Amino acid sequence: MFTKIFEQDKRNLLVLFLVQIITGILPIALVYLMSLIIDIVSTSTSSTYLINIIILISCYTLLLFLDEVLSIVHTFFSSYFEEQINFKIKFLLLEKISSYPTLELQENPEYANIKSLLDHNSQQLGNYVSLISQLVKGIFTLIPAVITAVSIKWWIPVVLILTLFPICYAKIYFQKKLWYVKENFAKDFNKMSLYEDCLSSKEYAKDLKVFSMHTSIIKKWSDLYKNIISIVNKQRKEGIFYIFTLGIFGAIGVCVCFLYVTINTIKGKFSLGELTLLFGIIFQLRIVILDFIYGAGEIITVSLTLKPLLKILNAPVPNILNTKEINLSNNFIEILNVSFTYRETDRVVIDDLSLSIKKGTSLAIVGKNGSGKTTLIKLLCKLYTPQAGKIIWNNEDIRSMRFEDHFSRISTMFQDFAKFPLTARTNINARNQLIKDEELNALMKKIGLEEILHNKLEHYLSKNIDNGLDLSGGQWQKIAIARMVLDLNRNHTELTILDEPTSALDAVSEEQIMKIIKAILKVKTKIIISLRLFITRFVDRIIVMDGGKIVEDGNHQELMELNGAYSGMFEKQAEYYL
Repeated sequence: MFTKIFEQDKRNLLVLFLVQIITGILPIALVYLMSLIIDIVSTSTSSTYLINIIILISCYTLLLFLDEVLSIVHTFFSSYFEEQINFKIKFLLLEKISSYPTLELQENPEYANIKSLLDHNSQQLGNYVSLISQLVKGIFTLIPAVITAVSIKWWIPVVLILTLFPICYAKIYFQKKLWYVKENFAKDFNKMSLYEDCLSSKEYAKDLKVFSMHTSIIKKWSDLYKNIISIVNKQRKEGIFYIFTLGIFGAIGVCVCFLYVTINTIKGKFSLGELTLLFGIIFQLRIVILDFIYGAGEIITVSLTLKPLLKILNAPVPNILNTKEINLSNNFIEILNVSFTYRETDRVVIDDLSLSIKKGTSLAIVGKNGSGKTTLIKLLCKLYTPQAGKIIWNNEDIRSMRFEDHFSRISTMFQDFAKFPLTARTNINARNQLIKDEELNALMKKIGLEEILHNKLEHYLSKNIDNGLDLSGGQWQKIAIARMVLDLNRNHTELTILDEPTSALDAVSEEQIMKIIKAILKVKTKIIISLRLFITRFVDRIIVMDGGKIVEDGNHQELMELNGAYSGMFEKQAEYYL
């Protein structure tokens, strides 16, 4: 992933590393110049010493200025790469989740937990280039410092490295431990995201205010946050204690080196300028080694953060089976002994169900809430994969079909249809086809949207956008119907699915939409799910579901004569209209 970003920006990356190489050398150069200035001031008796001092100070000033300029350049390029990495990560995540063919990534709690963990820790990934460039800078500070120190006494860098190594070990150990603590809280991070959405989203605002729910939800969010922070801080305090304790060894190492240089300066082995140089070298060595230590800890955090990211990006797509054509019957669709259970529950939602659908016929699926109606539709749409059984479409197992090809055969209006906070055009023309405004306007007039959306196809359907439109539930349902009708007419799809198509409509709108639905029923294979049973009188066949099974099957007249579950539901609803 990082390689792709770097390949696209080789020049900028090269500039950043070149800046860091120069910046890495500058501290030693500045210390060296300062030592020369001190030596000239303390020992020179020549009449030209003033000129030499002016030259050296000028060089020192220029290097300081160069250091400031390079620091600004480094900040610019580090921010640039941070934004590029964050953009790329977000792009890859959004692309993976949105293009994943089934509902696995959206509905699997494990992936939701991972995404929440990433949302709370993604900043580390953006700092990757900055961390690497800091290490490059450290290397080019370290090399001249080590060479200079070794030329004086070989053991000086060895002592510094050995005495600072325990800090390095402790830093890396506790950085890993801190990440694993956060990883264990992935579920809590996910819950916090849900609470944040409840507190800030328009979808929940009315009930939140009227029922005064905000206090209890904020408390739940706050309790989770405080619990996480208390354990994380406990881990941090433990890490700080060990690093502080082990830091004593590093301080002793520096002290030994300083004492050696100071005593030998007193003995006359080093000049004051050399004393300054050596103190600067030892100090720079210590800083660089500590930078390596903390940089290594941060890079380990980045590598640990990459693990959950890659788990999502590498989530396996369901295999396309290589099956031969199956000649079972002349039926358009055959559902054969299909069973399905949701991952997070043990309840069987679809239980060994078999169903045949003939081409050009209309089927209504009815039953109480939770009987498996919508799940059956999602299985038929290939949004779920059954754990047992198979679904045959035109004598072909749908598991052998490419997802895109299968989706293109179906026009749908789900009960929980999407209300995209995008333009009206995008909401209706979901497949982004080349369609003239005249055709869209004619469709909106037919559906009953002309009054609210006339000449407003580019308006966003969200009050959170300037000049955005706020639609009612019934108007949104008309948008969903328009989306389905346009797809049906333009793409000549093979199957139309309507899940509660009139649930949010008033009586006048319902009559208007029912005319459209009746027209669809005459020309296409279609499936209708509805709790409002007046629609079922217009279909060829009705099945009643209960507990994931088909308990009744027939047309309206046959099921009414059966005097079973269907007739009971129909008669109860009829009472409200008498």
